[in-house]
Amino acid sequence: MRISGVQTLSQWAVNNKIPVRFIFGGISETEDILKAIEQPETFAASKLASLLDVIKELRASGIIECQNAFIAETVPPKYAKLGITLAPLLEHLRGKHGTHPNNWPRSPDISDFIRGQYKSTFAPRIAERIRSKPAEELKHKLLELAQEDEELGLLFWEV
Repeated sequence: MRISGVQTLSQWAVNNKIPVRFIFGGISETEDILKAIEQPETFAASKLASLLDVIKELRASGIIECQNAFIAETVPPKYAKLGITLAPLLEHLRGKHGTHPNNWPRSPDISDFIRGQYKSTFAPRIAERIRSKPAEELKHKLLELAQEDEELGLLFWEV
């Protein structure tokens, strides 16, 4: 807390616009450490001592690392290649789940965010990639996709 200049974990989350659990990286004790900082009276002395040992060895993650971990947890792997940026994703989550990042669900459903961003953000980049591919390569990929994806195949049935 000294390093970030905030008084509470909640303030850190609000200031950095991501849940505070990302401050310690992916260690398994993160939830216990956060709860012990905010409510030490709920833990036995022996548990607090063991958490203190963990904290002594910890290095708080930098904000960029925290943001990258947040995006990695929030964006499903199938959308990772889209290069989703933090600002619009945070805006979406605040609108859908409230302004306090610590209250957001883990791995929220962002399919409506993807649909909302698709035409303006992702489709132009995808179209540019398609334009840059050779025609034979595109034809081969379309044939492959049409055999695997019934919805895409049916779209071509109507053409």
